Amino acid sequence: MIKFVLKKILPILPISLRIKLRFVFEHGYWPNLRFPKTFSEKIQARKLELTSNHAIFADKYLVREYVREKIGEKYLVPLLWHCHHTDFKNFPNFDSPAVIKTNHGSGSKHLEFIPTNLTNNELVDKFKIALNEDYIGGIFGESQYSYIERRIVVEKLLSQNNQVPHDFKFHVFKNNGKPIWFLQVDFDRFMDHKRNYYDSELNLINLQVIYRTGDYKLPEGKTLHEMASIAFNILGDLDYARIDLYYCDNKIFFGEITLTPGSGFERFSDKGFDTLWGSYW
Repeated sequence: MIKFVLKKILPILPISLRIKLRFVFEHGYWPNLRFPKTFSEKIQARKLELTSNHAIFADKYLVREYVREKIGEKYLVPLLWHCHHTDFKNFPNFDSPAVIKTNHGSGSKHLEFIPTNLTNNELVDKFKIALNEDYIGGIFGESQYSYIERRIVVEKLLSQNNQVPHDFKFHVFKNNGKPIWFLQVDFDRFMDHKRNYYDSELNLINLQVIYRTGDYKLPEGKTLHEMASIAFNILGDLDYARIDLYYCDNKIFFGEITLTPGSGFERFSDKGFDTLWGSYW
């Protein structure tokens, strides 16, 4: 009943009020969007300034060209097939492991690994539904996804030891010409999801955001610092973004760019870090 009422009421509220109400619910304080100080407040302020020009960073197809120009083709996961939503009728046969995804959505409804247990008809039906589904964050201001011209993207499935490799999420800040970064690693996703944060010296930070921390063996420092350098090159003219990279078979691959991670609603266990990150932005 509550979800039904919210679904009916939220869309008629001004976007800034929707954001503020959700923010209070998640963070426990009223956000200052005119003069934001914390990282979480600054994500909300950014959402109010997003335009169609930001869609390229969220579009899983168009972002490939942006990344190619910034760091080169070799960091892109090989593209096997793509199709505009108006032309989509069926999938070709894929001879090697692949991942199918929409270019605007996220979550299991917008993703399928090949080979799959789904029949071809089930696969087609799944992605026809996904193509017609709006990005869930749009109602709280993540409009960069709403501007995307929808299509299906199929890429080679990266695999290491018969598993999808971990992605390394770099929170990168321009910081007034003094770049700084923090690393986020999510692991054990399908068992007991854990999330660690590290500073630029690769020290584990005493910080929890949604998930608890755990034991994790990082790749060697040289590799991670190379990845951080690549992330800064991808950042370009942006003052902040989360840049996700994969490390597979001793190679670095681009994953995605996120302008509004967690929609700014994920509470920091230590608000001091939320304020610290905000000071770098």
